[in-house]
Amino acid sequence: MFSRIFVGIDREGAGDRAAVAAVRLQQRFGSEVHFVHAISMFWRSWSQAAMAAWEATKVQSLAARKQAFVQRLAATLRCHDLPMDDIEGLVEVKEGQPAELLVQKADRPTDLIALGGHRELGFLHFGATARSVLAKAHCPVWIQSHDFEMLRRVTVGVDLSPQTDTVVRAALELATRLGASLKVVHAFELPTLASGIEPYFAVDQLRKDSMAAFERIVADLRTTYPSRLEAEFSDGEPWQVLQKQSREGDVVVVGTHGHSALLRTVIGSTAYRVCKHSLHPVMVVPMPERAFRSA
Repeated sequence: MFSRIFVGIDREGAGDRAAVAAVRLQQRFGSEVHFVHAISMFWRSWSQAAMAAWEATKVQSLAARKQAFVQRLAATLRCHDLPMDDIEGLVEVKEGQPAELLVQKADRPTDLIALGGHRELGFLHFGATARSVLAKAHCPVWIQSHDFEMLRRVTVGVDLSPQTDTVVRAALELATRLGASLKVVHAFELPTLASGIEPYFAVDQLRKDSMAAFERIVADLRTTYPSRLEAEFSDGEPWQVLQKQSREGDVVVVGTHGHSALLRTVIGSTAYRVCKHSLHPVMVVPMPERAFRSA
């Protein structure tokens, strides 16, 4: 499922959680794992002599930063009983912007980008790198905001949009490869038009239509995953419903875009809120046209 996993590592250590998750996934999927860090752009000058001096300083800085990451990652992985051979050859420190470097490297739909969430930051802050990666990635993005736990269930949120099938297929494959159970969740949000007051019968019909569409998805899944499949149709905000329906040992799967308008131009409001508030790892699946643009 994942041919290569690119882990974004940072100086603050949030990426260490993603590194542990990536190596655990590597064990299940046989993926290549690469640890990537981008260092800020170095100063530039028109003077050849000055540039030669700065080039030497840059090489030394990149080498020192890489060695520090190698030592820290090796220690982190040993603490989780995940020793890796030749970890130095798997760590890359380059000049540039973190999100751009990760998206550039993970250019196949079968790749995975793994990031550590900044759980200590404020309500509207989800980390500039994470937001930018989620907005531009051509492959799934894994957000590991908390310490890694063994994964026993995949909980997928479906919004009945045209992208639903892509998200469900990704969740099904993930559950199959992990040997986990699969839970499919849909949250019905009450529609609000300009008046703010909708006829109850119109809302009731919308709810019935949504439930029928959801039941068709579940029925199709039961033909391929009959024994370990759960389904839940609930009322409420999608991110809150997903958080309520998920439990210890879950990974939550969502799509980048849905029906909601807020933050839609970035990653979609549901995906944003799930990544921001989830107590579990989250895998965000990109829109199909973005995922296969560079395939």
